[in-house]
Amino acid sequence: MSAGLISQKSVQHDFRDDLESSIYVLLWMTLMFSEVSNNAIVPTFLSNVLDPRPYSNNGGHSKMDFLCGRTFLSNIEFPDRTELLTLVVELASLFSVRYEKEPSAAERSSSQYLLEQEDPTLRQMYTETQCAKYDKWIQKLEDHMATIELFNAALKDRTKWPSNDAAVLQKFDAKQPVHLVMKTGFYTNIYPEELAGGDGDVTQLGDAIMGTG
Repeated sequence: MSAGLISQKSVQHDFRDDLESSIYVLLWMTLMFSEVSNNAIVPTFLSNVLDPRPYSNNGGHSKMDFLCGRTFLSNIEFPDRTELLTLVVELASLFSVRYEKEPSAAERSSSQYLLEQEDPTLRQMYTETQCAKYDKWIQKLEDHMATIELFNAALKDRTKWPSNDAAVLQKFDAKQPVHLVMKTGFYTNIYPEELAGGDGDVTQLGDAIMGTG
């Protein structure tokens, strides 16, 4: 599901949400069934980004951060699949524009001024403005062609992909229960069901957090 649909339940589902979902399906299959260079960081990515749980009907921020920052992708490689990493990075770059701030009226006015000038240098400056770049990427999401072209480019040269690429379920280290403590003394990963003995007793939960009772 796209970050936009997760962030607000009132957002209308359109084809761009389906296009964005392609990168999450691709990443899920890749990370679960093929080798990556640093699988120690994969479980956190899977649980925090690909398996988000909205709180009070709000969420999707992890997906937005992933698309815009792409930090996770800068810390992994797909052995023998360089085209795969390029594809995922370019897809993330394409979909990230959906969550960038739209240019202000003042920015559009300045960009339009450069565009209307006869001087080639000034017109070239227009292409480097944030407004021009934003409009260029938004236009790519007006239909499905840009997304398909990225997949076609990645798959064009089959010699850059493994010939025997069977799916192999990856094994990750089991998540160990830990209780990280901040300087204030409060636990950072409290599970109410466990601390309250499963009955949701607020008093018991508060005692467990504060170390009292």
